[in-house]
Amino acid sequence: MNSEEYLNFIGELSNMKSKDKRIEAILESVNLKYAKKKKIGEYSRGMKQRLGIAVALLNDPEIIFLDEPTSALDPEGRIDVLEIIAELKKQGKTVFLSTHILNDAERVCDYISILDKGEIIISQNLNELKKKYIQPIYDIEFENPCGDLSNRFSDIEWIDSIRINKNTASIYVNDIYEAKTKLIREIAKLDNPVISYKICEASLEDIFIRMVKQNANI
Repeated sequence: MNSEEYLNFIGELSNMKSKDKRIEAILESVNLKYAKKKKIGEYSRGMKQRLGIAVALLNDPEIIFLDEPTSALDPEGRIDVLEIIAELKKQGKTVFLSTHILNDAERVCDYISILDKGEIIISQNLNELKKKYIQPIYDIEFENPCGDLSNRFSDIEWIDSIRINKNTASIYVNDIYEAKTKLIREIAKLDNPVISYKICEASLEDIFIRMVKQNANI
C-alpha cells in the first residue's frame, strides 16, 4: 500500500466517516502529502516514523502516546518528529513521550517522570525539576591530560564527582559557594596550565544520572 491507501484502511477499521479530507490533512501535518502515492516499503525510516504518528492522529485523539518516536533517526528526521510533537502541544493535545534521548524530552516536554528499574523515582514540572536538582558543573580544559584528578580531589566534600575526557574535566559540585572560593586554588596546585574555565548548567541528562545514582544507594 501507499500511505493514502494505508490510512484509508485504518479509517475503515475504525468505522470513520468522511476519511478523505482527514487523511489529506493528516498527511500534510506530518509532511508526507508529497509522498502519499509512494509505496510504504520505499519510505525512509524517518518517513515511516511520521506515518506511524499519522496513524495515531487519524481519529483526532485528545491523548497521544509516543514510544521512542525519534529512535534510530538521523538529526533531520529527529527534528521533523519533534516539530510535529511541538505542534500537537500548540493544538492542546496531551502527548506522553517515552524516550531515552533526554535532549528530546528537554526540548518538547513540560513535565518529566524519571524511571529506574521500572519504578518512577521522580515526577515533576521540568522547570521546577531543574531548579530543585540543578547541580553546577565546572568544565575545565587543561593544557595536559588530567591524569589522576579524581583521586587528587577525592577527599574534597563539596565535590560530588568528576568526569575526565583526556585534557578536559567536568567537576560536579554540591556547594556553589565553596566551589567559587576554593576550586581555583585547588586547581592551581596541580601544576597543569588551564586553557578554559567555565560554569555550566546541569542538563536533564545530568539530573537523570544523579537521581538514578541516588536511587541505587537507597
